[in-house]
Amino acid sequence: MKVLLLGHRGFKRFYPENTLPAFRKALQQGADGIEFDVWLTRDEKLVVIHDRYFQANGEMFDVKALSLKEIRNLHPSGVLMTSAEELIRTFPEAYFNVDVKDIEAVGRVLKIAEDIEREKVILSADNPSILRAIRERDRDVKLGFSITGWGSFLRFPLLIKELNLYSLHVPIDAVDYVGFSAFRFLLKWAHSLGVRIALWNYMQDEFRYLPSLIKYCDILISDDVSRASRLIGRKAF
Repeated sequence: MKVLLLGHRGFKRFYPENTLPAFRKALQQGADGIEFDVWLTRDEKLVVIHDRYFQANGEMFDVKALSLKEIRNLHPSGVLMTSAEELIRTFPEAYFNVDVKDIEAVGRVLKIAEDIEREKVILSADNPSILRAIRERDRDVKLGFSITGWGSFLRFPLLIKELNLYSLHVPIDAVDYVGFSAFRFLLKWAHSLGVRIALWNYMQDEFRYLPSLIKYCDILISDDVSRASRLIGRKAF
């Protein structure tokens, strides 16, 4: 079974996350595509950034209250930051996992998704309301549900049928809470329900467990795609 390898916010272990250099490096190191986060700016651009708020020069700023130009001028990553529109134009052959953080961004996300081959895009969220808003407008796009705690894990079986989920995005960090054997069992159980399993990492050393978990994984969203490429038998180019 081929594992789809995605760079988690690019190549975040060595480059500023969610920036063009990080995405470019991930693809150069063997990734099939990239995972990134989006919020809708004041001027209705999809800025690629994980958190709604950021700190700069001793002040807190709200991404949704700023234009893309203002964000680039203020954010510590500056001109390295990108919009989703620019990102897709820059890497037209890549697979994309768009993590939608903002329900107001749904319409714009679906618009840019039209420019990607349908099999090469997954729209994911940890908020079922965002996934419902997407599914109401598009019956066929691939949806992924991100697990962020026990509550969301217990909720996902009902969402599979309701939303026709394509994938379940599971943090490797959960191993520390439930133990390796229980985590492996939960992955196998989730897989038996007909969804693809995407593993991602929050604060864990992902390679502590990946060699034993890769067989249960359909999609690997890795912080270090260079090392992950070697793990799954790929070569960087």
